[in-house]
This record gives sequence, structure tokens and C-alpha cells, in this order.
Amino acid sequence: MDRLIRCLLLWLFCLALGSRAIAQDWKTEYDQAVTNYQAGNYNEALAFALKAHNASKQLDVKNQVYSLQLITVICLDGNKPDEGLKWIEEEASLFLKTEGPKSKTYPEALRKYSLLLQQKGQVK
Repeated sequence: MDRLIRCLLLWLFCLALGSRAIAQDWKTEYDQAVTNYQAGNYNEALAFALKAHNASKQLDVKNQVYSLQLITVICLDGNKPDEGLKWIEEEASLFLKTEGPKSKTYPEALRKYSLLLQQKGQVK
């Protein structure tokens, strides 16, 4: 029994370390995306933001939606409407789910959706 408890504790410890490493990977990729975005390096920013989004899938939904928010603003400012349109519906849906329709982020996602459609020439 004592051995079973030690094995269980070791497993939980390893699980915690793994989760922490994933969170750190997300933060590193996210920060790199922000830095490149602020410098106007949209292709590099998008690559890092996509990596951050991939890592965020194993974390909290907030990490996922913030990664999506960054992806779509990079696409908007980098004139990549096709790429942005792949992600904006998920962003809007997650903000609606997590923060509600009266939040600032949900209407902002809808505004970006409209702007991406305008960039693509589908809305005037």
C-alpha cells in the first residue's frame, strides 16, 4: 500500500511538472508572437501565435482564446484575411462562452470578423 501511494504521488508530481512545462511553452510562444507583432513582423508573429495556440489546447480555455485573439489581430494587421477568417469564429464563440455578450472582448471579436470580411472584399 505504501508503495502504491508513493507511485501515485510520483505520478502526480510528474503530471504537475508536465503541465507547468506546457504552460511555460505557451507563455514563451505567446510572448514571442507579441514581440514580433509589435515590431511589425507579422509572418513571424503568426508562426509563434499558432504555436502558442497549439500549446494552449492542453491548458485553460482562457489561454486558448487569448491565443486566438492574437492570431486574428495579427492576420488583420498583416492583411491576411483568409487566415484570420479560419480562426475568428472560434475566437468569438469562446469569448461569448467565457465572458458573455456584454464583455468588451466579444463585440471586439465580432468587429474583427467584419474587418476581416472587408479585407477579403466580402463586405463593404
